[in-house]
Amino acid sequence: MFQKAEEYAGKEKEYHVQSGKHKTGKEGKEEMKIMVSAEELKRAIAKMKPVIPNRAALKFITCVRIEAKQNMVKLIADGIDKIVSIDIFGVIMEEGCADFEYSDLKKIANIKDDVTITTSRNGAAEFRSPKKSYTIPSYDLENDIRHSVILGEHGSTEISADILANLKNLSVMTSKFEKYGIMTCLYFDLEEGNIVALDRHRIGIQKIKAKKAEPFMITNECVPILNSLIGKKPEGNIKVIIDKKYIEFAGEDFCYIQKRTEGNYYKYAKMFKDNYKNSFTVGNKEIAEVSKEYRRIIPATNMKPMIITMNEDSVCTGVHVAGLRTSDYIESACITNQTVKDFYIAVDPQYIIDACNFIGGDLIVYTDSQKNPMTIKNEDGDKICLILPVNFIGDGSPNGLVDYVRQQAG
Repeated sequence: MFQKAEEYAGKEKEYHVQSGKHKTGKEGKEEMKIMVSAEELKRAIAKMKPVIPNRAALKFITCVRIEAKQNMVKLIADGIDKIVSIDIFGVIMEEGCADFEYSDLKKIANIKDDVTITTSRNGAAEFRSPKKSYTIPSYDLENDIRHSVILGEHGSTEISADILANLKNLSVMTSKFEKYGIMTCLYFDLEEGNIVALDRHRIGIQKIKAKKAEPFMITNECVPILNSLIGKKPEGNIKVIIDKKYIEFAGEDFCYIQKRTEGNYYKYAKMFKDNYKNSFTVGNKEIAEVSKEYRRIIPATNMKPMIITMNEDSVCTGVHVAGLRTSDYIESACITNQTVKDFYIAVDPQYIIDACNFIGGDLIVYTDSQKNPMTIKNEDGDKICLILPVNFIGDGSPNGLVDYVRQQAG
């Protein structure tokens, strides 16, 4: 279990920390000596993983700084366009700082109980617990972008930690290719209360309750970092400070600063409409399982869409690949409105899978015809997904598979 702050406060009295009196090594480098919980140290090191690249030309990008200053122990990772710091409880016997290769810090995983970290003049540091010790190289890196990042609180708001920790299923609706620029970003439209993701084929919207503030964008690479920092049991809100050049996400024990993405976002709201000719509700689990089956049988090099159609009072699906036809009757579906005769729509089954993961519960589907987008919402209406249809031609006629699906499922 993590040591509590009051337990460390009691231990700190035993060491009589003398602020401002530090031992120095080569070139005036401060020697550091601290004691922290091994479990909390390993937790903080693990949270740094999404920030640290496997390889980098500059050493400071692959290093984590441990800093003991003003009765606080921080772990800090510096990137080219991002900074992460995590606070942990500790006893400071000698203030100072040292940089360590992230790959070296991961090797201390077997240390348990309290661990004392001591840096020495020879550029090494000892991590010692009652039963085990490690000695690893330490560095004094001058390149530190924290000193060049001065945030002015241009604006701020608070966003639920639960929403920020679960942006993964929304971020899949952004583009993976950098050449599409803004399509790789999540757009925080704080005027409308939306977090938006889109690529060339779909749009995802997560509605949020937050104080109105200036909109901003972050790349999809930020999502795993936020997920790691917030953890598996998100609670409360995360303060978001909006600077002209940077965005800061501040939790109780962490700070994440990300360079702001510039540019004007798309007018996404124009893609949605208020009235649709057809609508139905379908169980998440059933439509997801059907879509996953279709995705397995469709060759990766020969993408074919799945057909969704209505057969009197039921919803049916099907796919046709290399002579193989299959159809399914969606038992959980309930048609709420149907005005287009012989309606069908062709969509990529992977997009239906992604929509199921994002929506979470049952899907409420709205659409007009095979030429118009499909809009999917959850029951609360705070998660919305729009999917563009696929142009479908099969058996020499667009209705070849559609007729088959209706016949078999009927």
